[in-house]
Amino acid sequence: MNDESMTKEQLLDELNALRKEVDRFRKAEAERERYVKELKETARFLAGVLEASPIVFTITRRKDGRFLLVNPAHDRESGYSPEEVLGKTSLELNMYVNKADRDAFVKILEETEELNNFEVQYRNKDGSVRDVLLYARPLVYAGEECMLTASLPITERKRAEQKITKYRDHLGELVKERTAQLESEITVRKRAEDALRESKENLDKAQKITHIGNWSRDLNLNRAQWSDEIYRNLGLTPGDPAEPSFETFLSRVHPEDRERVTSVLKEAAEKKQAFDFEFRTTPIEGSERIIRNRGEVEYDETGNPVRLFGTAQDITETRRLQAQVQESQKIEAIATLAGGIAHQFNNALTPIIGHIDLLKMKHGEDENTKKSLKDMKKSGHHMAHLTSQLLAYAE
Repeated sequence: MNDESMTKEQLLDELNALRKEVDRFRKAEAERERYVKELKETARFLAGVLEASPIVFTITRRKDGRFLLVNPAHDRESGYSPEEVLGKTSLELNMYVNKADRDAFVKILEETEELNNFEVQYRNKDGSVRDVLLYARPLVYAGEECMLTASLPITERKRAEQKITKYRDHLGELVKERTAQLESEITVRKRAEDALRESKENLDKAQKITHIGNWSRDLNLNRAQWSDEIYRNLGLTPGDPAEPSFETFLSRVHPEDRERVTSVLKEAAEKKQAFDFEFRTTPIEGSERIIRNRGEVEYDETGNPVRLFGTAQDITETRRLQAQVQESQKIEAIATLAGGIAHQFNNALTPIIGHIDLLKMKHGEDENTKKSLKDMKKSGHHMAHLTSQLLAYAE
């Protein structure tokens, strides 16, 4: 009985163990079926992705590089149908524009087992060329070691880059050309500025030599612009003050001439006529100067005076020389007159002295008469001497 009972127990244990094993098998089978289902779903999903993707995907066998799978994007981009590609290599289809790119592609994969941002040029079926970026990863496909490669088209980007490069180069040429133009313009402007500066320096020198300065006065703003010589003519330091006014000018005019100067300028503006007058300055270095001021009035479109402009010349030395000339002319006139008088007087003295000698011969016995005649002759000779001196002065 014991043996039979133990046998039954053993059978029950074995049966239970068998049941557990069957349960484990069923669970494993269910898990396998679920896994297979998921794989099929994943495969269908990946197949759908490959079908719909605009990116070119290919699977090639690593040992010989033959195409095992290409997606529809490959057909659109390359122009090859799957039948024309599958089972062939890229070398057989002459896809690489540069054979060295394929060698580099293979070398990188052998060294790193992956590829990123590898730029190459592919030749399409119709002979046209497209630029692509390659990305590659190893995988097992249909039980074989393969390589999954994704090709991103960058032809448009390359064209855009070429356009940008061309535009940049063109822009660089424009910048270079414009820079040259600017340099030329700067050179011309500098020459003009140098010529203008030289002209101004020459004008300043000429004004300093001739003591003629130029000026202008804005009647609305009561501001004036003076050349350096105007400042000097008025006894001021050039540039001080920087913005002279009419009051600045009047302060340098002799007090006795200020009212007349103001009146002349006012009358010129009212009557629309030029002006030309002289005035004295306040004492400069102990003496007055005489300035000749000449100019015109500028009017706006309504006829109102807006600006005075003209020149002012220091004529002090001119007036002094003119005074000397006038004095010399007076002396010369006096000398000429004196010479004429002396000549006539000398002509009159000669017969007088001769007649005195005749009177002495005729009435020489009388001492009083003799003495008078002697005195008369002495006076005559003295007058003749004075007359000869006048004649010599007149000469």
